[in-house]
Amino acid sequence: MLVKSSSPSPSHRLAIYTPSSSTRASQHEGRLQPGAHPSVHTSNRMNEGPRETTAPPSSLVAGLLVGSDFHDSWSVESNAVELPALDHFIAAIGHTPKWVNACMALRNRTASLLGLKDLGHLSALIPGKSPSEYRLGDRVGIFTLFENTFDEALLGDKDKHLNVILSVHRALLPGEPKVLITVTTVVHVHNSLGRIYMLPVKPMHRVIVPAVLDAIGNRMNRGSGTQWEREVS
Repeated sequence: MLVKSSSPSPSHRLAIYTPSSSTRASQHEGRLQPGAHPSVHTSNRMNEGPRETTAPPSSLVAGLLVGSDFHDSWSVESNAVELPALDHFIAAIGHTPKWVNACMALRNRTASLLGLKDLGHLSALIPGKSPSEYRLGDRVGIFTLFENTFDEALLGDKDKHLNVILSVHRALLPGEPKVLITVTTVVHVHNSLGRIYMLPVKPMHRVIVPAVLDAIGNRMNRGSGTQWEREVS
């Protein structure tokens, strides 16, 4: 059973995530401006599932890339333009492939031997809890919710070895009834054990993230966002 955590104090949250005033000032309602996200504005863009991209310049997470030891971004299109960023994330992890959860189980067993904490399963959501009921400090799967706006959710986890921040960002596609969902992962490593841990995690991460995001591309785009929202709430 996943236990709901209490809301962390501002100082605790800032130890993991510190938004700059410039990134907050530049955040808008998610409509892409010309040239804002180079992966979108290409004449041969195809909706073939998740693809590697860059962090949206207007996102909160863009200000956290400097000094990171690892970061990457993946995006996928969604027809559910009415759903906020966090709903998309919950929809994706709620349909995590079984092999991904098996990888997480292996990770947890290995991590315990190295003195790292057991994160549980990526899809370990609280049954019956609606996306709109999540508050800052709540656990969402294996992550803690730090920031939550309509266009971006910041989640993360930390220990003495490394800090992880995950951004889920939505942006309306110009001239199309779709949104682009971009998931950016940022890792700051603190010590040698953290660096050793990241060696096998990096290649697996590049396989797991697109597989999880594929739930948005394959399932959400087959029906309306309302249908999908009913399925995950």
